[in-house]
Amino acid sequence: MFALRHDAQPEVSALLALAKGDFEEANRKISMGISPINLIELARKHQVDGLCWSMWRRSPHFSDDSFASLRPILSELRNAFIHHTLRNEALKKDIVDLHKALQTKGIEAMFLKGAWLAFHAYPDPGARPVGDIDLCVRENDYNTVLGVLQSLEYRSATVLAQSSARALRQAHFSRQLRFDACAKRPLELHFRIVNIGPPESEE
Repeated sequence: MFALRHDAQPEVSALLALAKGDFEEANRKISMGISPINLIELARKHQVDGLCWSMWRRSPHFSDDSFASLRPILSELRNAFIHHTLRNEALKKDIVDLHKALQTKGIEAMFLKGAWLAFHAYPDPGARPVGDIDLCVRENDYNTVLGVLQSLEYRSATVLAQSSARALRQAHFSRQLRFDACAKRPLELHFRIVNIGPPESEE
């Protein structure tokens, strides 16, 4: 979850405790003088702010007033959880619309990574922010999928390959096939579950 070792700085250790639902340990560490602002920024950076609130609202300590040091942090975590929940509700509609359109063309598809994790692996959809939709299809369906995406107003900012073979090479050895649509989450098109080529430097 974190590049830093858990004991590398107090904020990391406290955040790990929050994310795991160990609120007694988190309260103890925060009481030692950890900056709430630094802790919240760290939670946002590692995208666990919503997860921390999700763990808190399921905690037996939820109504316990003895965790006073957590209160300033929890209000920010709650706001993040609500934000991610609302965004993921909109994301769900985008995915449903996309799934139906693909089914109409007889295309089998999988939704990978964040979109799947948010609704199946995390305790609440609001616990997992999702930046984009990772759609995995067979490369032989490439041109049909492009038509479906176009019908849903998705557009690519880069020049797209004309054949499925070139699209596969482009997606896995060059840059991701990325699409945008107004008021929808960006979409990346995949043909393999495991990326073949090296990641981009920003990844």
